[in-house]
Parts: sequence; C-alpha cells; structure tokens
Amino acid sequence: LVPRKQALKRKLGTDSEETANRFFNDPATDVFCQVGGRLSVVGGARTYSVTVAEIERRTRAPECVPLSLLGPLLKRGKVKGCGDKLKGLLQERQIPSGGTASDSRRKPPVSTLSALLEEEAAHLSADHADLLASHFPLVFVARLLVLQLHPTPAALAACAAEAAAAHPIISSLSSLLSEWSSHSPASPLTEFGLVTHSLGVAEALSLSSLFARLLVTLQEECRAQAARIMQFPQSYPDIPAPDANMQQEAAMLAMGPIKFGEVDGRLTLHSRKYLVTVAEITRRLRAPESLNLSTLGSILRRGKTSNNGSELRDELSKHGIRVDQGRRKGAKLTCFTALLEEEALILARDLGEAMGRFFPVSYLAAELNSRAQASTTAGITQRSTALAAASRLAASLSETLASLRLPISDRQPSSISPYAHLMRNYSSLTHGYGPEVCVLWLEAFRKVYDASRERLPLTC
Repeated sequence: LVPRKQALKRKLGTDSEETANRFFNDPATDVFCQVGGRLSVVGGARTYSVTVAEIERRTRAPECVPLSLLGPLLKRGKVKGCGDKLKGLLQERQIPSGGTASDSRRKPPVSTLSALLEEEAAHLSADHADLLASHFPLVFVARLLVLQLHPTPAALAACAAEAAAAHPIISSLSSLLSEWSSHSPASPLTEFGLVTHSLGVAEALSLSSLFARLLVTLQEECRAQAARIMQFPQSYPDIPAPDANMQQEAAMLAMGPIKFGEVDGRLTLHSRKYLVTVAEITRRLRAPESLNLSTLGSILRRGKTSNNGSELRDELSKHGIRVDQGRRKGAKLTCFTALLEEEALILARDLGEAMGRFFPVSYLAAELNSRAQASTTAGITQRSTALAAASRLAASLSETLASLRLPISDRQPSSISPYAHLMRNYSSLTHGYGPEVCVLWLEAFRKVYDASRERLPLTC
C-alpha cells in the first residue's frame, strides 16, 4: 500500500499524511485493483480501475454479487489469495457478500451485464453515442417516415404539426432523465443504474436525445417534401438505392447460416461459447468495419503468431474468403469491435430485460405530469394531445426500425426490406446491438407517454 499512498501524495501535491489518508480511505477514490477490459482486441487493449465503492455497490442490493462471482468479474478467480483478500475487504466494510435474503429475492439474474465493470460500461455507452452521431441515418429514416405517409400536402402538414407538438414532451423527458442520472440514492433511476452499471442510464439519455433530433429532422423533411410537391406533384423523398453489399446479403440469406466456428464469450462470468457464421465473417471483413487478419484473429480468440495467422487465412479461403496480407482495418476500434454478433444481440436482450424490471416508467410518467402543471381543461386537452402524438411517433419509428432489421448471427429474417440498407453501416458497426436497443428504448418511451396520458385528470 505504501507505493500507492506515495503516488497519491504526488498526485495531490501534498506531503500531508492526514490529507493522503482521507483520500486513500475514500471508497470512491480508493482503487481496489486494475482489470483488463473484456471488450478489448489487439491494438486496443484497455485497463480499468475498480474502486472499493464499486465493489460495495456490486455486493449490495439490487445486484447482490456473491463472492464466487467477484473473482471471475475481476479476472482473478484462480489467483492464490484473491478470495481471502476479497473476503477481508467485505468483512472490513461490513458488507454482506451477496446481500441479505430479502435482497436476493429481487436481484437480477446473471447476464452479460453482470460481466461489465462500471468504467467499461461507460466506455461502451460512449462508443455507442459516437456511433449514433456518426452512423445513424437520421435524415433517411425521417424521409422513410415521410414516404410512408403517401405524402400529400395535408398529410405532410399534419405530420409536421404532430412532430412539433411531441417535441416538447420528448425534450422534457430527456431533461428529467438527465436530472435523475446522478448517483443520488434518492433518484428513481438509481436501481436501474446499479443493475446496468450506468450503461442503461447513458443509453436512455442518448436515445431520448436521438428521438428529439429525429422529430426536428422530420419537421424539416415534411416541409421540404411539401415544397417539392408544389413544384413536382409526383416527386418522392430522395433515398439512396441499395449497393452491391446488399445483393451479397440477399445471396447469403438464401444460403442460410453456415457455421464457421464457436468462440468463447467476453461478457460472461461462466464459460459460454457463441456461434460465428461465415456470413458474419464476411460482414466484418467488408466496409464499413473492414477488419484486417490480426484484428479478426483477436476477435476469434486466436493467438498472435504467424502460424495462427496462416491457419486462419487457410480456413477463410476454404469458404471463398480472401484477405490481402498487410491490409489495414477500415473503422476505428471500439468496444463493439470485440463483440460477436450473437453476443451483441444477447447484450441488447439483457438490457431490455433490465429495462422491463427496473426502468421507472410510473415515476417518470407521474413526474412529467407534475412538472407540466396543466391546470385548465384546455391545458389538459392540449397535454393529452401532445402525449398521444409522442406515443404514436415513438410507435411508428419503432415499427419502422424493426422492419429494417438485417441478418445478424443466426437470426435470419424471412426477407430483407428494400430500405434495410439505410441501417447497414450502423448495424454492422454495433453488430446488431444498436438497432435492437433503439427499438427497445422507443418502446420504453412510448410506455412512459401512455402512462403519463392515463394519469391526466379528465377535467380541471
């Protein structure tokens, strides 16, 4: 401990033993250990700090992680003395490992979320926010919504008015989520934040912000299309045509899933393997990800040796896949790079289950109404109309995004939408997690709006 305390003194710029002890013994700053990131590949290795405070959060309700899972979580399960050190820390802090009996009745099941450290969960959500900003096709999704109206001037005007009415509702929900995203024990989001290690809260903020931006874009596209119709009555929104990659997707869909191999999962505290298909390998080698052989080998858990590289190249060639030697990867490395498609879908599913159990829909709905202060019959009617508009637009967008699903892992849609190519880059870079989570959050927001509308008084 002495070297760590000396390093802390240098960082604080003090020689005071008392000051150093105050920070050193603070669970929020006292680092228990460093752990290598699970979502790291060759060329992008990361190490995360685990504080005493995080261990306290993980072992208390609602997660109630038992001692038997703390070792695997910290990647130290087979290190001599690790169990004793953890047990000593828990006893020193008077933390019951695994929580109390009453806590255990509500604790979430072990899932991919259980394997995330808090720093890595924050890194994952930040990477997703960046990919949403750079690769989610906001304009083209808005144009697709316009196209579904079979646009006439009246329909476009009504859609723009509905989006304008819904926007303040979306913005107020975003503000409320942001306000409640603190780690204050009194926040209704605290339990949800704890079971998702703040990933869920960060995703809620990112997706509510995306929904608000989409409504602004939808209003702009409605006005632009109305202006085009005035000049050219038969015109339609400009949406790019599918490229050659989509033709290849259709061909692979017709062939069905072909197994390439099985790979150990990264977000697991128990041994679990995931299926890797030839189609997934093909998707990861082409744009936008354009992996090189070294990164692909790291994802497939192959050792970094010349023999392993040659063996992988030979395996690929058996399936008609060629990778040029010395090829450079196309996209920057993110936490998603390390995920296989099947594991990414399971992570989205696990987040959805946590949302269903712990996302505070009723609290949000009640607080939205409380802050709106609709005190007249006209105000209540206007509020009800705006909430209904927000709910309808969330449902419409959710349905549209669900229709754009692409083949991922062994999930094979019966057919591919002619507009599915709009989501290809975003889906490929998040390996299916992104589109799935978008649909999940839009459904969650719709439930909040519906619950808020149901709680409105019938009259003032």
